[in-house]
Amino acid sequence: MRVCLLTCTCFQHDNGYTSSLVTKHISQEAMTSFVDFWFDVAKAEDHPAWWLQMDVHGDPSSRLSEVGSDDTAYIHRDKLWLFQFSSPMDDAPDTQTGIDFVHGFMDSLKGTMSESDWGRYACYVDSELTKEEAQEQYWGAHTDRLRGIKTKFDPADVFQNPQSISPVSKR
Repeated sequence: MRVCLLTCTCFQHDNGYTSSLVTKHISQEAMTSFVDFWFDVAKAEDHPAWWLQMDVHGDPSSRLSEVGSDDTAYIHRDKLWLFQFSSPMDDAPDTQTGIDFVHGFMDSLKGTMSESDWGRYACYVDSELTKEEAQEQYWGAHTDRLRGIKTKFDPADVFQNPQSISPVSKR
């Protein structure tokens, strides 16, 4: 007997668009850019609804940092902040407006950082990332090891989504 799961090959934005950002220390330049976006764009009345969650994620003395960065799949143990940006689609004029707004908010922070200073949190899936972008930003250097595990336990890629790790045979 063969079991097959039907999976979607795309994401839909029926309720809203959400993305994440994990960052190391936020420089004065990045914080100024972030606050400027907040007051110049986000507080304006001609943008879609939005919300933002900003959590202290860890630091060198946090419990998160007690586990080695290569001991689990999670690569962002060196990051200090975890942001979740969201734009509900209830009153947005169109889907792209909400997506562009969230990207602008995120770019206000990461635009001043090197790529090694930020990443994405896999539990807050960003439906706009390609499979390759998602794997790099969620898993980074751990992607190849995860592909090996996927190959061992799910070589037929039965359990998958548009951004999931693929077995080695499906590169």
